[in-house]
Parts: sequence; C-alpha cells; structure tokens
Amino acid sequence: METELGPQELLDAVKSIEVEMGRIAGPAGGPRLIDIDILLAGDRILDTGRLQVPHPRLAQRNFVLVPLSEIASEAVHPGLGKTIRELRAECRDKAAYSLFR
Repeated sequence: METELGPQELLDAVKSIEVEMGRIAGPAGGPRLIDIDILLAGDRILDTGRLQVPHPRLAQRNFVLVPLSEIASEAVHPGLGKTIRELRAECRDKAAYSLFR
C-alpha cells in the first residue's frame, strides 16, 4: 500500500486496526488473530526498538516474499540492496514455499 503516513504513524494505525479486529496481547511469536507487519518503507532503514523496517525476517520468509513479489517484485530491500524478486529466488524457506505451489 502507499500512504503519506510516516513509519511510526503507520505502526500506530495498524496496531489500532489489530485491536479493532480483536487482537489481544500475548507471548511474542505466539498465535494471534491478526498480525499486520510493516515490511518496507521505501528506502528507509529504521530500528526504534518498537519498529524495525525493513522487517528483520522479510528475506527469510517465503510466505511474505511470494505475495510481496506479486505486487512489488522490483522493490529494493534497502539493507540488502536486492529486489524482492532476487530475495525470493534466494530464499531457503522451502517448506513455506510449498504453500504457494
């Protein structure tokens, strides 16, 4: 999506959406009703403690890379200097890849 919100404002907005959809706090990495992640913010690299952009595990997850490559294959990961298409081709997450075959 495109937005005029800055990354911190966007994080506040998506957290609000998660709460409206019924998400409750739980253990990190645990099951959740909804989870909205900010994957990229143009060419910005941020690590505020509350928000890391690009998402720190984006390049390791085909369940993220496959759909992202369908809508933004030429977007460049600013920390790695590779396109989403390249990251998808290099991703070793073969178990998750089977979901999309």
